[in-house]
Amino acid sequence: MNAQVADFLRDILTRMDLKDCMIPSVSHAIIIILIILLALVGDIITKRLIVTIITAYVKRSKNQWDDVFLEKGVFNRLSHFAPALIVFYSIHFTFNQYQAGIAFIQAMTKIYMIIISLLVADSCLEALHEIYVNHPRFKN
Repeated sequence: MNAQVADFLRDILTRMDLKDCMIPSVSHAIIIILIILLALVGDIITKRLIVTIITAYVKRSKNQWDDVFLEKGVFNRLSHFAPALIVFYSIHFTFNQYQAGIAFIQAMTKIYMIIISLLVADSCLEALHEIYVNHPRFKN
């Protein structure tokens, strides 16, 4: 954990008359909860704000291809990267003295991002297939 953050939490928890042996565990739990909340905020921002803006732009455009990508969920699936990246890059604040913990959580986050990448690729291929099938040149 960052020294400044650790000192700040230690001061707060000491003022709350928490036993010295419990301070590291409670401060780790607080940081983990904050990372989860930050990831949820990132998810809400990307899903509600960015995907909504992209959806509005796609619906106003004259191009039909982007409508197919929106319909197939490409942008929605891309929004799942935000919380994963937040967890991936902020987890070292909690487990910096536990390198195995960092490695494990980052490995799980990488697996999650690989799965998201595969789902995005699948959505893109489905959209491209639909565009190909509905294109007048390739009807017959």
